Amino acid sequence: MRDQLIGEVRKKLDAATKNRRDWRPRFIANELLVDHMIPELKGSEEYEFWRYCGYETCRDITTMVINHLTDPVAFDKDEKAPVLPGFEHLQTHYTVKRNMDGGKFGSVEIIGVPIEQLTDDEMIVIAKKLRTASVALGEHANELDRYRRMRGISAA
Repeated sequence: MRDQLIGEVRKKLDAATKNRRDWRPRFIANELLVDHMIPELKGSEEYEFWRYCGYETCRDITTMVINHLTDPVAFDKDEKAPVLPGFEHLQTHYTVKRNMDGGKFGSVEIIGVPIEQLTDDEMIVIAKKLRTASVALGEHANELDRYRRMRGISAA
């Protein structure tokens, strides 16, 4: 069932990408609930439980898929966000923090935003994170190699 849900989330994200829409976990979760509505439950005591648990699960899975797709370190082409034509790495969507309520109450959510809708400031922050990560990943790889060599020495 989890794999089926992940597949449905991917389809919703593909449709959003095609239509240049944000990847908002709460919206996608609600769309999935509507797709799988059980009419007999509507108005029953079980309905609120089903709706709450279903929503939470769908939102959590959607968030996980979005985070996975927008991970710039993903190695498998199928595991990454779509890339803009003419680029090797420039993704169609990037995750950023955005106000849920127009800034009125300070509620923030992390969503996937189409690159053309990112502000210059958001692009600068993303580029800085990527540069920092590239240095840290290189250092991490060096430490892994050093540990492997040390382990080989101590095993001898």
